[in-house]
Amino acid sequence: MQIFIKGISRYANCNITTLNLMKKNDSIRTLYLIISNMFNIDPKDYYLYYNKILDFNSEDLLQDYDIGQESTINLHFRFVNTV
Repeated sequence: MQIFIKGISRYANCNITTLNLMKKNDSIRTLYLIISNMFNIDPKDYYLYYNKILDFNSEDLLQDYDIGQESTINLHFRFVNTV
């Protein structure tokens, strides 16, 4: 199934990424790891939001959150305090 990730992209003029090979029985953790590998970012530096924050350590499945075909998940970066 196709899922859209809003908030990050490989292209400068776009902020949506498309994931085409997701399945309803994939876990939330799998989604985090796919995004982390695509963009070389640590899962601790961002969070995913779909009606509520999706927990990185969760073994819940996409279907448990009613994430289905053409769903849009928002990616938000965490602010890091550098001193």
